[in-house]
Amino acid sequence: MNRVFTTLLLLAISYQLRAQITPSEGRVLNYRLIGFSFPQKQKVALNIIEIAAGIYNNEEDFNKNIIASFSGATNKIIGEVPAFGKEYTWRSVCINKDSSKTKSTLHRFSTKINEQADTNAARLRIIKNAKKYKDAYIFLDDTHTLYDMKGSPVWCLPVKDKTVMDLKLSPQSTITYIDNNKPFETDYNGHILWQRPADTNAQNPQVYHHEFTRLGNGHYMTLKNESGHWKLPLFKDSIAQNVNDSVRFYQTFFYETAEEYDEYGNRVWTWSSLDYIKKCDMYNRRTADGKYDFDLHENSFYFDEKDKVIYISFRAISRVIKIKYPEGNVLNSYGALYEPGMVKMDNDLFCNQHACRLSKEGYLYLFDNNTCGSPAIPKIVMMKEPTLTNDTMKKVWEYQCTIDGMHASRKENLNFPKGGNVEELPDGSMFVSMCGPYSKIFITDRNKDVLWSAVGEKYDTVAKQWMNMTLYRASIIPNREELEKLIWNAGDKL
Repeated sequence: MNRVFTTLLLLAISYQLRAQITPSEGRVLNYRLIGFSFPQKQKVALNIIEIAAGIYNNEEDFNKNIIASFSGATNKIIGEVPAFGKEYTWRSVCINKDSSKTKSTLHRFSTKINEQADTNAARLRIIKNAKKYKDAYIFLDDTHTLYDMKGSPVWCLPVKDKTVMDLKLSPQSTITYIDNNKPFETDYNGHILWQRPADTNAQNPQVYHHEFTRLGNGHYMTLKNESGHWKLPLFKDSIAQNVNDSVRFYQTFFYETAEEYDEYGNRVWTWSSLDYIKKCDMYNRRTADGKYDFDLHENSFYFDEKDKVIYISFRAISRVIKIKYPEGNVLNSYGALYEPGMVKMDNDLFCNQHACRLSKEGYLYLFDNNTCGSPAIPKIVMMKEPTLTNDTMKKVWEYQCTIDGMHASRKENLNFPKGGNVEELPDGSMFVSMCGPYSKIFITDRNKDVLWSAVGEKYDTVAKQWMNMTLYRASIIPNREELEKLIWNAGDKL
């Protein structure tokens, strides 16, 4: 019995020690920036990670091919290998306080070949080198890849689909995104941590779009399309669609909802734009041929969890509304209202906007596609909300985007039809992602000094030249500390 117990104990200790070693033997990694960990030893003055290019089983061959080493005070060290699609061997070396060395056994791993991270096919071309935020990292949703500020890919989402959008870091040091109209959460290793349950209605599948965010309370919020078959107002209108009887007229249309889910995928809150449509000025909005036009195109939201309010952006009507959470009642509406017979709406503050958020000072800011004017070059607009009943929204800061550094063929078309993103950074600077097809990304401070800029590009094998990629949004990990939290939060789960 004692022998059996001893054997089991040794096996348990061996498993525990192996579990502390990352990357584990034979792992295929979807990243080049790697968290190395190994069992902690006593009386160690310094820990070193040594990496050799290739797969080796003996120390002599390993020593001849060492290409990099990284040191640290703890048994967790982050290091970078040169390339994707390569094999590597590594070991830890402990420098003891008496200057002796303790070397681990050799461990082997490889980095995954991924065409999205292939710099011969896609790249983040730097226009202006970073003045600040040199240790930040950029997600591009078009390539679902993470780049450093020099334009080198360091991580790639291990999916084959090319429909990834809104790829970004969560407050819980995970990664959220939408793929093929469904929301997902993953860790640094690419393991799915959360996704919406499969649709039960095959004839009307749920379509999630534009934005998916993990909240500070651990829940998830996203936007979803719904379809409505709605009775129009009680009067005979010869241009109404779908006559179902001789008295009432019906019209089928799409609308959007904002929905909150808990960690188990249960829907715990929802807000429908259909209720808003029925109560606001949308009865006055008509298409050019006179039909009702209920397409509001809800494209972003911001949840102020502290003050329990949600801002929802409607691109098609150039409007942002503010609602109370969880009640759902509309507290305010920013943007012009439709009068009877109006087809086109002009908004002096912003037009066809994306990505509304609140600044640290409490100002509402957004990416203004600015498509009502000519030329339609986007702006970043920051506004102060009205505090009195008769007060109005006022601009307090504005940045005019530029098209320098972009491909010449794109400069001929100054229309920014969709997309775009803006995010305030810790020092008040703004990270801006101009939408496709221009795909310029930059950081500007409040004095409008550009601190860094780049353009996302793909190589056109037919034209044999680099062209701007069709970027929807980019996002930023603002510093190395946040990246390291993401790396160590993943562990080495298989």
